[in-house]
Amino acid sequence: MKIHALARWPHLGEHLAAIHRHLNDDIRGEFIVDHQARANKAWGPKDIVMVASYLDIEAARGRPVIYVEHGAGQRYEGANPRAARYYHGSEHPENVIGYICPRQDVADSWGRPAIAVGSPICDPYELYGPERCAAITFHWNGAAPDKVGVPEAGTALEHYVNDLGRIVNALQRSGYEVLAHGHPRFNHMHSVWKKLGMTMVPADEVRRRAQLLIADNTSLMYEMSYLMRDVVALNAPWYRRDVDHGLRFWSHVPGTQVDGPDELIELLEYHDGFWDPNVIGYTYGKSISDGYDGQRAAAWVTMQASSI
Repeated sequence: MKIHALARWPHLGEHLAAIHRHLNDDIRGEFIVDHQARANKAWGPKDIVMVASYLDIEAARGRPVIYVEHGAGQRYEGANPRAARYYHGSEHPENVIGYICPRQDVADSWGRPAIAVGSPICDPYELYGPERCAAITFHWNGAAPDKVGVPEAGTALEHYVNDLGRIVNALQRSGYEVLAHGHPRFNHMHSVWKKLGMTMVPADEVRRRAQLLIADNTSLMYEMSYLMRDVVALNAPWYRRDVDHGLRFWSHVPGTQVDGPDELIELLEYHDGFWDPNVIGYTYGKSISDGYDGQRAAAWVTMQASSI
């Protein structure tokens, strides 16, 4: 028996790799990252496939699947049925035999074997920011209201884009090097940053270098809090305050919130340090990353494999 990993997008593959690399050599199977990837017909009938997306459950059809949550466990009440399949507690096919989750409440929501391990992708990175460095990122509009059904799932870029130059300058005046980032599937961000003479960096560089993350809505905010980094959450006028999706909206917002560019710039110029220890304890079930989440997850997957 082997345990394989299958992802259509590289950023999903990173979450699987954080677990797959800790599997023993005798059970570690193939690792495939390809938009057209499907389970290999040559794999054994009892081989397990780890995935991090609902679409990859479909790509592994007919085989036992371990579903790895690739976020902090955010869900959106009122999301349309297709979009809701990505969120915890939704209905998955019976071949999904287990779940690797960030928090215990997420693990409990699936109603099948599950473990809360934290965030394996954070294991290699240092606590606190190693450099005086800030990153700015925005969510993608593939999760926009017309596709998901809730405004909070979209990007806040439109509310800040005309002031990004001012925001970058404010950070630089405060002594920060600034990293440009964006959701891996938000291609428009490349041109936005290019107009400012900046090149997008991957999430790996953000986790490795940034002391401060400024973002609208991303699980990277919770990862940075888990690594004891500073976070500023960017609100938009279309984020409704009378909804309760949990986490980002609005029970456990990571770090300090601002409602617009001017408020953000004022915050950057007059304050230093935005980390909130109450956020990370809720998000992953322990105070900070200890660097062993991937090993715990791999041990659990191996145990599930032995029961097949």
